[in-house]
Amino acid sequence: MMRRRSKRRINQNEWHQNSERNGPSASATEFRCEQADSELKILQREVWSEASPLDAVVWSRGLPDDVYCTILAHLPLSSFLRLRTVCKSWNSMTKDKSFLEACSRISSQNPSLLLMDNDNCWTYEPAVNDWKSIPLSFFKPHDDSHGPAYVVSSAGGKILLLRRCRLLLYNPLNDSLKLLPPMLDMEPRELPAVFDIHIIGMFVTEDGTSDAINILVMNKRTNEEGIEGDFVDYDSFEPFVSQVYDSRTESWKMKVDFKPLFKWSISSAAMSNTKLLCVTTCKRNPQPSHLAIYSVVSDTADAWRRENIAMPHERLPLVSPHLFTHRGTLMLVAALPTYESRNERFPVWNNVIIWKLSRYSTPVETDGHWERLMEFEPKDLNDELWNTTTESFFFLTGGDYIYFGSRSGSSVGMINLRSHTWRLLPSFPGITSHFGNSILNMNLQTFLFQPRFDLVL
Repeated sequence: MMRRRSKRRINQNEWHQNSERNGPSASATEFRCEQADSELKILQREVWSEASPLDAVVWSRGLPDDVYCTILAHLPLSSFLRLRTVCKSWNSMTKDKSFLEACSRISSQNPSLLLMDNDNCWTYEPAVNDWKSIPLSFFKPHDDSHGPAYVVSSAGGKILLLRRCRLLLYNPLNDSLKLLPPMLDMEPRELPAVFDIHIIGMFVTEDGTSDAINILVMNKRTNEEGIEGDFVDYDSFEPFVSQVYDSRTESWKMKVDFKPLFKWSISSAAMSNTKLLCVTTCKRNPQPSHLAIYSVVSDTADAWRRENIAMPHERLPLVSPHLFTHRGTLMLVAALPTYESRNERFPVWNNVIIWKLSRYSTPVETDGHWERLMEFEPKDLNDELWNTTTESFFFLTGGDYIYFGSRSGSSVGMINLRSHTWRLLPSFPGITSHFGNSILNMNLQTFLFQPRFDLVL
């Protein structure tokens, strides 16, 4: 009981600190929000106090609307969807100005993990350690006059959809939709189709007043064997071309052509503000070598550069190294093999290790070195991942959480960076046995989504 009460106080304190960073109160609306927060804290102390019983008078007079809005704004995704079906009053409250302001103040909450196939969708809720089913129609705009749409990426409360070779931005919580303009020519006399490019990612850029969405794409290349893939040696090809969509100008812009002289992986890259951070490898050694950075907004020839920051040196090559940022710090997570395997695609791994880049604050300005932050031994997953391929191993990072597992298996683990703990997630619906089905066999799409009622496209 004490542990449960402690968690609630910590979450409320974090929310209050976020609201304080927005600056001093200057309007009646902000005053009401602070007053609502104060009343909510008083109510929490009364409700969670073990020394005194619940006061019937407190509940009989009801809660102010501002307090209701603050409470409802903290709900997880599945509860958001049920919220509007409770009654007409709660449904109308989701469009109220006070509720939208409360949502914007806590927009830094951890995103939700979603698994989706052609017929079903589930979201994982850490608070109850369980999967919740949500309607698949949630990710389908009501305006379907132009055909079905498919989820491509997600960032900042917005979902990137693909519909008939056109890209769309969509907020499913308020059903706001924006059709993006056609992309620019990537090759002479040829307008690129979506299936001819790599959609590298969608990321949020903060300019002090609002959050802008940027989408980075580049033309698709093949490796020396003629096979398309995320891991490509661009040294044997012409300079590749990229372009960026900026929501502030609502237009695409071509970037300078460049030709990296090293191998790099799209799947392990991190998007940080205006930079794409990549892990490079040597041509004859799969061990990660250095850190490479691509400036998305730069229009000069030095948009791509290789930093003098060596990757962590281990006795054996790391499995699926993945870059990400956490609270302004660049971090790296990877699996470490137990011993050397005869086939490098089938490593026998044992630990998951997380490093942080010391003396470093994004964007990249100074050199730094990697410092081991924590290490885990998820033994419960070893049976399933014993012979997994490096290509099927995945990491998903967002907020304080790191999700990891194998697309050829059915188990998923979650690391909490704040508490330095990890847990094995319960089996999600549809998995009947440990080896009978897998994320890959079920054709499940995994992605993160941050609920934002206050964002209108």
